[in-house]
Formats: sequence, C-alpha cells, structure tokens
Amino acid sequence: MTKDPTAEPANGDKQPAGQPGRQLDPRSPFITGMKAAAGVAVTFGVVQLIITARQVLILIGLAFFLAMGLEPTVSWLVRHKLPRWTAVLWAPSPDSSRRLSRP
Repeated sequence: MTKDPTAEPANGDKQPAGQPGRQLDPRSPFITGMKAAAGVAVTFGVVQLIITARQVLILIGLAFFLAMGLEPTVSWLVRHKLPRWTAVLWAPSPDSSRRLSRP
C-alpha cells in the first residue's frame, strides 16, 4: 500500500474519527422505533422464558397451593405440642384428617 500524497493529514488525537455530528432528538422517529423494537425484543424474551420455565412454574404453584392448604393443620398440631417438622410430615397423610376429626 502506498500513501496518497494529496490526502489531508488526520486531526490527531483530538478527534481521530472526525467531527461529531449533531445529537439525535429523543423524539425522532429513529429513536422511537429503536425503543419500540427494544420493547418488542424484551417482551419476546420474557414470553420465551415463561414458556421454557412453564413446568417449574407449575410445580412452584402447586407447592404454594399445598403449603397454604396444609398450614392450618400444621399450626394446630404445633399448638398441641407436636414439633413443627413432625407436623409438616404428618399433616398431608390421609390418616391425619381422620385422627384430627375425633373428639
């Protein structure tokens, strides 16, 4: 490669890429379109994440539902001097509802 003798010298370290242009208006159609495209991309990513994690979210919801349903029984057993870990293990058993319903 040879240098062009008629080329102007670069501006040096001050602005190696040349003069900067004017700033973009935040309300310009380009910026508005980029923001909209970014919003669509984020929404698509969140939907894909939910679809991918669907099975885990179902299990978490089921566990929450069971925990809320068994909490009154576990609290009753703890109030009646049963350790909480034993109450948690015993509450979901089919036999627990029969034993608790006796007078």
